[in-house]
Amino acid sequence: MLQKLISASLCSSTSGQVAISCMVKPPAGDAAELYSAETKSVLASLKERSVLVHQKLNQIPGITCNPLQGAMYAFPRIEIPKKAVQEAEDKGQAPDFLYCLELLESTGSVSYPEVGFGNPPAPSTSG
Repeated sequence: MLQKLISASLCSSTSGQVAISCMVKPPAGDAAELYSAETKSVLASLKERSVLVHQKLNQIPGITCNPLQGAMYAFPRIEIPKKAVQEAEDKGQAPDFLYCLELLESTGSVSYPEVGFGNPPAPSTSG
């Protein structure tokens, strides 16, 4: 029962389903040309922004990021300084979890530790 409740919350809204339907069944006739032009424009804009995010992340010392693929999700690798690793250990927390928590509290930016994506925690190599 609990699994069904959780699954139900993962379903897209009716408006989201309508939007997907329009994407997989594009219009024909007079609207087809405009639809194609708008779609190409939106995709080009998303690509431009993904390249910008990739470039800007890689300009920050201690952060490396592969080019974004598909959706606008970035998976940067952040080198956590040894002092911060020690602070996390002193608090009984994983260093990447503490980093994400402090980022949220100080900037309002939401991030997830890599264990949230099924990856094992990476050791810190930063000084």
